Amino acid sequence: MPPFSSEPMTNNEGEPVEDASCRSVRRRRYREQTSTNSAPLRQQGDISEGAQNTMTGFDFDRLPQDILCHIHSLIPLRDAACLACLSRRFLRSWRCFPNLTFNQETFSLNVYEGTSYEKEKKPVDIIDSILQNHSGTGVKTLKLDVSNYFKPITVDHINNWLNAAVKPGIIEIAVKFPVHNRPMFNLSCSLLSCAGSSLQSISLFFCAFHPTLRTGCFKSLRSVYFKFVHITSEELGCLLSSTVSLEKLEISNCDQLTSLNIPSHLQHLTVLNVLFCTNLKMIEIYAPKLTSFDFRGRPMKILTSDSSHLRYMTLHGTFFSGMIQYARTELHSIASNLQTLTLASSKEEFITPMLPVKFLHLRNLNVYFDGIRFQSYDYFSLASFLEACPALETFYIWAGEYDLAWKDPALQDSNADSLQIRRIPEIHHANLKKVSINRFFPSKSLIELTYLIIENASSLQCLKLDAGYGFDTSGMCKRMNKLDVLHALSAVEVAKKYIEGKVPSSVKLNILEPCERYCCKCADHGRFMSLYSNKQFVYIGTFFRNCTAERRKNLFEFVAVPPTTISIRRAAVPACECERSSGRRRPSAADRASMSHVTSAPVDDGNRTVLPLADVSTAGEYDDVWQDPALEDSNADSLHIRRIPEFSHANLRRVSINRFFPSKSLIELTYLIIENASYWIHY
Repeated sequence: MPPFSSEPMTNNEGEPVEDASCRSVRRRRYREQTSTNSAPLRQQGDISEGAQNTMTGFDFDRLPQDILCHIHSLIPLRDAACLACLSRRFLRSWRCFPNLTFNQETFSLNVYEGTSYEKEKKPVDIIDSILQNHSGTGVKTLKLDVSNYFKPITVDHINNWLNAAVKPGIIEIAVKFPVHNRPMFNLSCSLLSCAGSSLQSISLFFCAFHPTLRTGCFKSLRSVYFKFVHITSEELGCLLSSTVSLEKLEISNCDQLTSLNIPSHLQHLTVLNVLFCTNLKMIEIYAPKLTSFDFRGRPMKILTSDSSHLRYMTLHGTFFSGMIQYARTELHSIASNLQTLTLASSKEEFITPMLPVKFLHLRNLNVYFDGIRFQSYDYFSLASFLEACPALETFYIWAGEYDLAWKDPALQDSNADSLQIRRIPEIHHANLKKVSINRFFPSKSLIELTYLIIENASSLQCLKLDAGYGFDTSGMCKRMNKLDVLHALSAVEVAKKYIEGKVPSSVKLNILEPCERYCCKCADHGRFMSLYSNKQFVYIGTFFRNCTAERRKNLFEFVAVPPTTISIRRAAVPACECERSSGRRRPSAADRASMSHVTSAPVDDGNRTVLPLADVSTAGEYDDVWQDPALEDSNADSLHIRRIPEFSHANLRRVSINRFFPSKSLIELTYLIIENASYWIHY
């Protein structure tokens, strides 16, 4: 029967029944039916049709307590606390909840509520309340992050929290203490010793920790992470001597350390990270199974007894000089079986020497020149690494920051044929496949290194020259200022002039032009700028920010060649690799109409270099309903433009119209400026 039939509804016996078209009536009848016909909890393996039809809910009261506790432990802390308020069995489980995580998400502070002291005291109250209702048993994980709360948190608070949560059986402890507390919180060794037999991971941030030989044995400890921890070399040695199962050790910004000794009984240690310990003078590594070593700091004496398993190494001297020189001269005695090596340096005072020692197993080499002090560096000396690594497959170079004041004199008056190129005939590389040079800039030594790779790497498949900043961690193009864009475009010209014609057809050459990638990034930041030196054309770019999300994705370009006219060139979108997956809307009819009128305006001054039009925020908001009738059926030639013949302007140089939209009067104003401002440069 149709749902809106005027005939009365009847049951199977033909008797009239109450109209159930009302949603509330249907819900009530459904609840009554399910309450009377509810079946017992279906057991495992019961897949009968009757069991499937009658099961309407899950009765947690039928579960054993241990299973209920396990389910409860898988729920985040805030949700688990809410669940404990609804069920007595979950309340009993809450008293032995195993995973205590106190961080910003747990506290969920409202930044608009209360004074600053009240907002900082709220985490204290939350932690106190939770731990007071906790029995203190069954805790497996304690993660406490109060690094940003220091006014109401005292030493007594932290001691009470740790004593309540750290008990025998705990597996992981990660504590970030208040950063601004002076003096630092002194973590008691006896507190950890009570959990020494079960503790597997310890992470400490901004505290003092002074273990001794009497601290106890941490036989299950597998991971140690110390950052801004006051601990001496002898005290760290005491801690390491009490561990036998350690797999990962990371020490960062521990300035009390003067030496680091990794004992040989750490048979399971595979990862060692030593970062920015400024007073460290020497590192001794006797762990036989170490596979990864990340060191960041000044070049220093590093001793290894057995590096046969060491495959991955990072030597990062961002704030120090000479790391690349140190790696070429000293690294072979430290680790000769490396497969991946990453080097970074902020300054190199000497060129990389040619030495007979080789890295026979090195397959991936990454070299970062961090800073603006490398324009005069001889990049051609990196051929020493190519000669020393016959198995090398990938080679990545970050050439450093631009020094806009520096120009290589060797490239001023030369061309590709007259440039005197250095060569090393005895270098032949059969395994190198991929080479990438980021922050490529006009440098003869960089060109010579590229020539060396092209001519001697017989297996080369891909060569990438990127004059921009590359990509950030999210896959987006990194932002560049207008001076960097100008310099990068010059680098692209140099790459095309000296390198493009030398690359064999079997090699894929990819020269990334920063202007296109930069346009994509600028659209997200609400700005658009592009400079192209020594070119006589007018450039018009338009993008949308304060509009809908669909329009904000739009980015067009209009380029004029030759300078006497302006034609339209739509940018290839997505314009870079990081934007290939995002679709872009085609310009609307109103967009094309308004821009076609402007871009047809005659230009008389050949010195005009850039003409950007950006519709951002000041010419008014869009009215999606309104359309200028003067632009409906007209083109650039038939549009009647008002002019003021006696008007002329000799000093106007820069004009900007924000929130440009389809309007005849705006177009007329633009015409007036173009035709009568004799000295303008930027629009």
